[in-house]
Amino acid sequence: MRDGVLFSCASNIARLRGQLGRGGIMHKGFAGRHEDWRLLTGQGSYLGDTLEADTWHAGFVRAPVQSGRLVALDTRAAAALPGVAAILTADDLAADGIG
Repeated sequence: MRDGVLFSCASNIARLRGQLGRGGIMHKGFAGRHEDWRLLTGQGSYLGDTLEADTWHAGFVRAPVQSGRLVALDTRAAAALPGVAAILTADDLAADGIG
């Protein structure tokens, strides 16, 4: 089972990076990220498992189309949701010199 999981993960990683067949991703064991096996078998921990209750989280909303022109953005409904501390748009980031 371990070899199957590693093969599946490695081939997906390789395909996404365009590296299938290069550099020995599956050559005599996994030569890449060593933490993967722990995480895939439930023996590792994720950042989300260790956060305090009052930690803020970020969510990103991306456009549903590849190319288009945004003509309006209404964030009022999202801002009214319980627990929402801030909504940042590209204009907000640009005003702070980010992006």
